[in-house]
Amino acid sequence: MKVQNVSQILSEAELIIANIARNEQIQKSLANYGFPSKRIKEGEHLLKVAVQLKTMMEDQQEARYETSQAWLTDFQNAKATYQGYVNLARTVYRNQPVILRKLKIDRPTPKQQQPWIEQALHFYSKVSAYKEAIEQRYGLSSEVWTQAMSEVESLSDSRSERLHLRAQAQQATEQRNYSLIKLHAWVKELKYIAKVALKDDPQLLEALGIVVPSR
Repeated sequence: MKVQNVSQILSEAELIIANIARNEQIQKSLANYGFPSKRIKEGEHLLKVAVQLKTMMEDQQEARYETSQAWLTDFQNAKATYQGYVNLARTVYRNQPVILRKLKIDRPTPKQQQPWIEQALHFYSKVSAYKEAIEQRYGLSSEVWTQAMSEVESLSDSRSERLHLRAQAQQATEQRNYSLIKLHAWVKELKYIAKVALKDDPQLLEALGIVVPSR
């Protein structure tokens, strides 16, 4: 269901339900044609559920967005850190292609997220055998590698959370859409009955948002 139709469906249902509630004549006329108060309450319930699910979906989408933005910030920071250490390692071992190959920095850095994470994890797990020369030349402490490794591991671990939030957002959207379809069907049926029950009172029809052609 298109997003631009959501507000239209909800506002139309709200208008119809509110105006039926405040007009006993409309209620009686609808009841005479098989649309009693029980059916009106059914519409009220469908509207309430649709509004609740719409709110839930928006909350899920917002949580997913905030988590994704935070992850992307961490990803960019980890990439900058990694690229810095890779450049140092390439400089120190520029004449030793075997070591560069073992560290997997003899090739372009992947641009896609998951391949990049895999390459970064490999580099940090293997650099311990070669870090001493890098540390001595650039005055680095041994702790920097552990910290950098933790940054990348955190990115990998939080991937499952991001997938979970995405699944929740998709499910919430499907539930909202299903509730709107049911509400829209109820409104459509009511309007059909109202056109028959109130055919001699165009003002009441217009109160329900039903346009009556001028004669």
